[in-house]
Amino acid sequence: THFVKEPPEHLLGRLSDNEMHRDRSDPIKRDHRKLEQYRSSSSVNVTMEEGGDIDIGVQSDEEPESESESDAFLNMTLTVLSTHPRVFEIKNFLSPVEVDHIVHMATGMKLSLSTTSGSDGRDARSDTRTRTSKNSWVNRSRSPIMDSIYARAADLMQIDEALLRHRNEKEDNEHHFAKKGHNTSHKYGAAHRRSNAEDLQLVHYSTSEQYTAHHDFSYPSLHHQDQPARFATLLLYLNEGMKGGQTTFP
Repeated sequence: THFVKEPPEHLLGRLSDNEMHRDRSDPIKRDHRKLEQYRSSSSVNVTMEEGGDIDIGVQSDEEPESESESDAFLNMTLTVLSTHPRVFEIKNFLSPVEVDHIVHMATGMKLSLSTTSGSDGRDARSDTRTRTSKNSWVNRSRSPIMDSIYARAADLMQIDEALLRHRNEKEDNEHHFAKKGHNTSHKYGAAHRRSNAEDLQLVHYSTSEQYTAHHDFSYPSLHHQDQPARFATLLLYLNEGMKGGQTTFP
């Protein structure tokens, strides 16, 4: 659910390993920092409709803004912009409070010239003919709000949220990442417990800066054990009403 009120600073600190690996199916452990009062009381339901739109019905306890607005559901729409490549637009994926939180974190970070590598820094390359923006990286455990955004992204893409963070050995066994009766857990478990998601990349574009046409993945080095490659990208726009600039899919 959305954060609709900014929690006090002492509740927004980095999550410990125990907090990241908590039992999220347990309502008490899931809201371990008692943040429910800062969030909307809602649940998400996704359905496909004709015409290329997907309706996301969010059941909510909040009062409607007008008499015509249902007090039971807040409907967001996932709009199909392209089928090849697959591109979807989701308005209001982030709440204003969450946007402000991310921007606030960015103000205290040193932005570096963007490269064409992932957050692990492997095979990092800078090419000012291709990419001239500046960026930094934020880990999922940086704050409870960041953690919830990753979990929401997992729900949206229908992926187990545990795959978007590091998993401990207990979670590895519970999610059957290691085959029962085989020694894969001992030999490959640690590598398979790594997050399948990169850190959140914060990117800033000034006037005339760009990232030219590119495939948003790269082939990993033959020497990389896990052979990671992006299969999906979630772009979160933190500014509105800007003049100039755009994202295109040639």
